[in-house]
Amino acid sequence: MNKILLMAVAVAALDLSGVITVVNGAYASGSSSDLPTREDDFIKHYVEAVNLSSLDHLTKLMHPLYLKCIDASSRDYYDNLFTTSIVRSIPKDYKVVFEELTAESVLQDTEGAQKRGLPYPIHPTHQMQIDYSKSEYSFVTIVRKLTLDKGQYYGVSGCPTPEMLNRFRELKVKKEESHKQSKVLFNQLDSKLLIELTSLMKQGQKIQAWKLYSKETGESLSTAKEVLSNILIDN
Repeated sequence: MNKILLMAVAVAALDLSGVITVVNGAYASGSSSDLPTREDDFIKHYVEAVNLSSLDHLTKLMHPLYLKCIDASSRDYYDNLFTTSIVRSIPKDYKVVFEELTAESVLQDTEGAQKRGLPYPIHPTHQMQIDYSKSEYSFVTIVRKLTLDKGQYYGVSGCPTPEMLNRFRELKVKKEESHKQSKVLFNQLDSKLLIELTSLMKQGQKIQAWKLYSKETGESLSTAKEVLSNILIDN
């Protein structure tokens, strides 16, 4: 595998989001020093890997069985995960929840992943949630499934089936077409309306901005969200 693909794999292995159900979770802030050493070390290494965008750091956090899922047929899938996942920086004042998953939640998660065409190569046993604020109005939650194997934590995610890869590629084409159309609609915005929409977006009032755009143009809220994503906001 080339360097870009390996980086994509490294990120993909740690990039499965899910619904949070805290079960015997330990909570800490900053360096997560309130957690046991093994958990604290994993979190520190994960944060460091993300902030450095380091291939070496990321690959050390993956489970070996996950790496075996990667081949040339899924290269575009993992390249896409790389580009959408690595563009973040976790600040020092993050908060974290580290929890052991119940047998019931593991069963639900693995069955759900199987149905989505993303079966796990090894079952998750734990979950890590990191929360932080990007700005006064912007907040981020990162959820990662982990597995504790032979005394060591690894990131784990689902391996896409051929059917899942086909759906991914179809959706990617549709998203690219939608994005192109959003550019056209954005460039057609009245200057006065654009100023008002930009002001709302910068204040963190995204829903209000989407509703205003929808009201003024007759477009759907989903179209409004896509169009207004073209407004660049410095956080």
